[in-house]
Amino acid sequence: MLQSQAVPLDELIAPLSANQVFILIEVLDDQICDQMDIALSIIKGMNLAADLDSDVFDSFLENGYLISQCELSEDMVSRAGQVIDYFRQKSLRSAAKAYLFLDGKCLEHSNDRLASSYDVLEELKIPKSVEIAG
Repeated sequence: MLQSQAVPLDELIAPLSANQVFILIEVLDDQICDQMDIALSIIKGMNLAADLDSDVFDSFLENGYLISQCELSEDMVSRAGQVIDYFRQKSLRSAAKAYLFLDGKCLEHSNDRLASSYDVLEELKIPKSVEIAG
């Protein structure tokens, strides 16, 4: 007989994210993710080279999840926070959700209703060529 148990995502990811910065990106709607403009935005947010890593993106759509992980450092935590902010954009919220885990704990996710700095820059009519300081 199957035994069921409700488990928080933190508990599932904790062993995978121990002693590192760990980003989990989840497909919320594969049809939206597969639209050209959204797909290119997601590829940019995941920092994939579109021509080299199309298999990674295709696997992401097929499997529903993508993970990125790196060593635990202040710089990497800051960069990971920028990824979460990127996925907070209004245009991506219904397509994908990004989670930031730090040493087994979920610090934040992109569907937390906070405004993305990218959306704020757009509303303020600041040119897209301006880099967001991290």
